[in-house]
Amino acid sequence: MARPREFIRTEALQKAIEVFWTHGYDATSMTDLQKGLGIGRQSLYNTFGDKHQLFHEALDHYVSMSEADFACRFDDEAGIEVIREHFRLSVQQLTAGEPRRGCLIMNTGIERAPHDAHAAALVERGLGCMHRSFSRALHNARDRGEIAGEMDVESVAAALTAQNAGLAVMGRSGASAELLLRSANAMLDALVGAAR
Repeated sequence: MARPREFIRTEALQKAIEVFWTHGYDATSMTDLQKGLGIGRQSLYNTFGDKHQLFHEALDHYVSMSEADFACRFDDEAGIEVIREHFRLSVQQLTAGEPRRGCLIMNTGIERAPHDAHAAALVERGLGCMHRSFSRALHNARDRGEIAGEMDVESVAAALTAQNAGLAVMGRSGASAELLLRSANAMLDALVGAAR
């Protein structure tokens, strides 16, 4: 029985994500994409258009998966410990494998966003999802007395989002998992300490 066309397209997009994530947009050639997706040049053009169009569709797919992941982990009960676990998992992913690949959203923000409005919008969407997830968890934490009641939740959520971005850059540059985790935990410990 033949697989549904949408499944095949999603599978191809996942492979494209891996290629772009590994090489970056500029360094990725059509030959790299052909090999990574396992299809011929004409099929690639017929299915996805040019490299630019494929990148946008692949990044959109990646951001959608990230949004689903955040929605699952940052549920209605999420608090400080969920944020702490998020940073632990992020550090684990950022320091896995060689060469380090960093975060696709952060990489795109640096490489493409300054001169690609569509990519910039997708980066903003991904960061917005992260910010809202942190904000929801911080509101819960404040309601439960885990952090100070007078804390400006939105500003702290923005700071945590910036912290996550910084960890991605440091991780790609070769910083150790221990250093990255210590940095993230120091910020969270300061938040919890402010409630006491």
